[in-house]
Amino acid sequence: MTTETAAIHDALPPGPRSALHACALALGASRGPTLLRSAVPQWEATLRSRIGDQLFAPADAGRPAAQAWVGAVWLEPQRQTWRAELGEIAAELPGGGLLSIIVSLPLAFLHGGGSPASLGMLPSGAWQLRRGLTRSGFRVERTFAFHTPRSSMLHWLATRLRSRRPDWSDRVHSAMRRRFAASDFILPLATAGLIQARAGMRP
Repeated sequence: MTTETAAIHDALPPGPRSALHACALALGASRGPTLLRSAVPQWEATLRSRIGDQLFAPADAGRPAAQAWVGAVWLEPQRQTWRAELGEIAAELPGGGLLSIIVSLPLAFLHGGGSPASLGMLPSGAWQLRRGLTRSGFRVERTFAFHTPRSSMLHWLATRLRSRRPDWSDRVHSAMRRRFAASDFILPLATAGLIQARAGMRP
């Protein structure tokens, strides 16, 4: 990771930073071109720095034309365009391909992040997205919510304890790592979410 991309990564809010890290872990096991749709250049730069050169935009001339997409990443779906973009992804991604979606949630506003145009800023945005995935032939496999009030509280407590009781601070950090992600994505008690869905897998 270059100094510039490291600075971009460090400047990201905790929610998107954690979601991108989890997304990169899932993508690291795949081999081949991965379709990328992104509305946030900073998120895209961070993800590229973590998984190398396997991400390609739909019309990217550098994509290995002989290879089918092995997966797709969709960063911050927008309210005005998400249905059309989901249709394009569904048309491109072969059956069984994994689609990873990172989206800001309403609580992001309280942490100085998130775009008003993001689908996830709506209280019903995550529900709309999940329903759209099902209608487009995707099966949602995993959903995660990052930087919940509980994890924020544990981080604050661990920071306060660091100078006086480092042993307690370590224990709190350990507890925070166990709360790295909450599995209940529907509740808007987080700043960012990660949805992983499989293409061509209608219920």
